[in-house]
Amino acid sequence: QPIRHLALAEMKLRPAATVWDIGTGSGSIAIEAAKQCWQGQVFTMECNEACYPAIEANIAAHGTDNVTLVKGRAPEALAELPAPDAVFVGGTRGSMADILSHCWQQLAGQGVLVVTAVTIDSVVEIHQWSKQNLLNPKVQLAAVSQGVPLAHYTRYQAENPIHLFIFDKSATQQGNNNE
Repeated sequence: QPIRHLALAEMKLRPAATVWDIGTGSGSIAIEAAKQCWQGQVFTMECNEACYPAIEANIAAHGTDNVTLVKGRAPEALAELPAPDAVFVGGTRGSMADILSHCWQQLAGQGVLVVTAVTIDSVVEIHQWSKQNLLNPKVQLAAVSQGVPLAHYTRYQAENPIHLFIFDKSATQQGNNNE
């Protein structure tokens, strides 16, 4: 939940925005985005068929009828979608560079691309892609710990740290105009 909130805050969502959530898992980012983009549309993509029933149930349970589940693999299944104002990438199934390139190309001029990484391998891939494309993302490492009981005390239990890479297209264009 804390990582979801950080990612959504960085996406700078507006009520009429079009959002892509790639590698959605359970659909939590898409559902939260849909609530913020109540006049817009959210496309949530997942290629793991085992996830579809849970995603569909979550969309229905939250009454987010502006969320469309795209059953397929990115970047191929993104081809027919309207251009996004914001993109969240939570999973890539090994197609990181292709997905990031496609999303960056399709992203609106004031758009934001947020990518999370749990593994060192993903961090390296995102970092290399950003360097190859002459982009300088905002990078955050979020390490959250939750309070858990220990006898009659409370101790912290650390969760896995997660990297967030935030690519703001408007900041990139401003930077290019100043050169």
